[in-house]
Amino acid sequence: MTLLHKKNELVGGVGDSHGAMKKRIISNLNRLIAVNIDRSLEYRKAMNEVEDKALKPVFQRHYQQSLSFRYTLEERVRTEGGIVSYASYPRLVFAQLWADLNSLFPPRRADVLLEACEQREMESIEHYKKITAQLVFPPRTAEEIYFQVESIESAHREIVSLSALDALFI
Repeated sequence: MTLLHKKNELVGGVGDSHGAMKKRIISNLNRLIAVNIDRSLEYRKAMNEVEDKALKPVFQRHYQQSLSFRYTLEERVRTEGGIVSYASYPRLVFAQLWADLNSLFPPRRADVLLEACEQREMESIEHYKKITAQLVFPPRTAEEIYFQVESIESAHREIVSLSALDALFI
């Protein structure tokens, strides 16, 4: 069942107020924002570390995609009357610190970067599906999330293909 075909029912059962449902929607949108922060950090790191000139634009494209998804989700949070919250995302500070520390070391091989990006995409897809399985989103938001899931799955397939291709030349 897709996001757009779920029954129109209140989350949490009978008696769940409209306000409580809105809070859950906002909370879950903030969780999806965190997923895209993770994606953007992974791709930025790969973009900065890769020596292979052919891979750099791929990493840059997916980095830009994750930023775009994040900004779209932030706008959805505001549309729902919520506040974008990074307070529930302490990994952001540590990830930035880790990226800064990593910049002191030599670049990693392309296969290692591709594997890290592949893993991040798998985790992103799992998070999106877990979050969307437990909540009915407003139609426009559901369409946007569905588009994002499909795009992340496509990015994952591309990274897997590049990993397989890269493996042939190692």
